[in-house]
Amino acid sequence: MPPEVASFSGHYSDYRPYFSPDGTRLYFSSVRPVPGDTVENSSYDIWMTEKKSQGWAEPVHLGFTLNSASPEINPAVSSTGTIYFQSLAEQEGHFDIYYSALENGVYLPPQRLPREINTQHNEGGPFIAPDESYLIFHSNRPGGIGRSDLYISFRKDDGTWSACLNLGLPINTPESETIPYVSADGKFLFYTSFATWDPDIYKGKTFEELMNLYQSPKNGTGTLYWVKAEFIAELRGALPE
Repeated sequence: MPPEVASFSGHYSDYRPYFSPDGTRLYFSSVRPVPGDTVENSSYDIWMTEKKSQGWAEPVHLGFTLNSASPEINPAVSSTGTIYFQSLAEQEGHFDIYYSALENGVYLPPQRLPREINTQHNEGGPFIAPDESYLIFHSNRPGGIGRSDLYISFRKDDGTWSACLNLGLPINTPESETIPYVSADGKFLFYTSFATWDPDIYKGKTFEELMNLYQSPKNGTGTLYWVKAEFIAELRGALPE
């Protein structure tokens, strides 16, 4: 079946949809007009739509406590409704990962995750386990394998986070891996990779060859990959006591 534009989309730039663990809500970033305005937003904010018997409800802006004048993108949601996302909120010139807890139906002011996760480089694209026991994200920090690697951090019993672990080869490559997502049953990790990037890949091609190349995998643009997620439990078990 060919893909269809979602009923609540198609008019403004909407970015990275993320289902709540129970599948009843869909979170995404958008530049659509914020409440009280009629023109599109100057940066991305986080919105949410609920699944109804007849389709999806009108999206709801998640408020100006969670959203700021800076872009809030790549939301990820836990079972309690806590949202993890990336933002430039502190205006330091790079993306960091923040979280905002849901309390009595209201999102609390976002908190920046600690230095075990955030650095002076870009961190983003978070996936949060439904029980918030671990976080997978991408970062371009030094010391990695490629331009952007996937990392994981585990939440300890006292609520602090472990030092980040690079997911290593063959998941990470000398190019960029981004936007991780673990399936609802916890068995598979899906992510985007630019592992076959070649700046000359499109040179000297006919129009027909270009179209065939553009519509094929491993063409230099992002390609979706998946891998069994058994390694997550193995990494957790290898953490020092």
